[in-house]
Amino acid sequence: MMAAAEGVDPYYQGSRQFWWLSHFTGLQIDQINFILSQFTALILGYVLRVHLHPSKVSTNVRHCFCFTVGVSMLYFCFGNYVVHILIQAVTSYVILRMLSPNTFQRYVMIFALSYLSLIHLLRQIYNYGSYTLDITGPLMVITQKVTSLAFCLHDGNVKEEKKLNEDQKKQRVKEIPSFVVYMGYCFQFQTLMCGPLIFYKDYLVFIAGEQYRSYSKANGDVSKGQVNGIDHKTAVCTEPNPNMSALKKVAESMVYALMLLFCLPRFPVKRLLDDDFVDNTSFLSKMFYLSMATMFVRTKYYHAWSLADGICNMSGIGFTGYDEKGVAKWDGSTNVNAIRFETGESLHKCLQHWNRCTGLWLRRVAYDRAPFQKTLSTYCLSAIWHGFYPGYYITFLTGAVYTEACRKCRRAFRPYFQTTKRLAFIYDVITFLVTKVSMAYCTFPFVLLQFWPAIRIYRSLFFYVHIGTIVFFFIPSFVPLHESVKSKQRDSSANGSMASNGKSKALKSS
Repeated sequence: MMAAAEGVDPYYQGSRQFWWLSHFTGLQIDQINFILSQFTALILGYVLRVHLHPSKVSTNVRHCFCFTVGVSMLYFCFGNYVVHILIQAVTSYVILRMLSPNTFQRYVMIFALSYLSLIHLLRQIYNYGSYTLDITGPLMVITQKVTSLAFCLHDGNVKEEKKLNEDQKKQRVKEIPSFVVYMGYCFQFQTLMCGPLIFYKDYLVFIAGEQYRSYSKANGDVSKGQVNGIDHKTAVCTEPNPNMSALKKVAESMVYALMLLFCLPRFPVKRLLDDDFVDNTSFLSKMFYLSMATMFVRTKYYHAWSLADGICNMSGIGFTGYDEKGVAKWDGSTNVNAIRFETGESLHKCLQHWNRCTGLWLRRVAYDRAPFQKTLSTYCLSAIWHGFYPGYYITFLTGAVYTEACRKCRRAFRPYFQTTKRLAFIYDVITFLVTKVSMAYCTFPFVLLQFWPAIRIYRSLFFYVHIGTIVFFFIPSFVPLHESVKSKQRDSSANGSMASNGKSKALKSS
């Protein structure tokens, strides 16, 4: 995102008003516009939180402010391409209004993904492999918003409560929002450019200024009220100041930007296409280069998401209570934890700290609802949502099989290493090293984008992770269960039989 520019992308439709700044800094105009729009959003987030506080203006004013700023930012960065976002949002709203709650979630999902896919394909046709900022980024965020809202409305109007899990019960929505509320949600400027996704109910709580209510000691009389269909308690409460948290995250984003400027050029992804690299570089050198190149590419996302997190905090979004020392926590809009991701001991732990809000969206609309092959279905949705570059599908399909193999190995081997602290430490070191190597192997096609060059590198690496994944997918079947696992299974079956006997006795007595 911060790579040096040699010219202006002819396909870029955003403003060129600051081309002189682009020439002065060496950054591309799309990158300059992104940075300017995000720092403007940071200032306007403060305006929304302080000067347009819920105690001073109505919720509709705050909705309209979010929409107006969001549309203006999109037009500044993408020009007339903003029409694609309007088409996506308005058409989805028409579907919600016109069709039955029994089916509208399916049609919203089909339309949103189809339209997003069309724009992805058009971009690949006219500007293949380009890293210029384009409208597909905000369109991906809008797709998440309209589909998650549709499923929440379906849960709130059709599904019986006993068939919902706890998360679905909290997120379900009874009434279709008004057009003003809906457009304010879709064009919420804090997260529109690159995320993170803020779910509909969380957005309503933020607009109403109720995000502190559950964590604060209210003063004075407490009376029940309703804001946009959600029950709240209206009372005066202390609102923590997010300024330091926001500025800290902005500073973090600048550190990642510097890493992107000075470190990524030392490990350019394009070198993976060189014949000399593929044919004359040793196995270990290849793996080291893949690890470094993919890690520094990730700093692009660390920069963008940390900056967006700071904007959310400055607006009052992301408050999750207080820690044991009474310090306010502002991690509700945190989309990535770079340190925990880079030091994760397993792929599962790494993914818990990467693009967290998208992971939550995938779980809510795919994993929790898929009737079978939940993991594969979730990875397939993620791949389609990202686009149609072949490298995406290599990464996600490899990751899906690798994840299942890791789960099987963890169940089979981990109990044997938990008997002593020394063995547990050895297990953590092994899994950390395996994860780091496998992460680079699985993810480099995602940044390379192309199919045959990725296969060529895999061939030079002897497909060792693919082969290892297949082998370790079946090995756990031949590993005897550890005694601790057998004990848990015996306890579980005993509890189950006791419960069934209790039920049968109750039926007989009745």
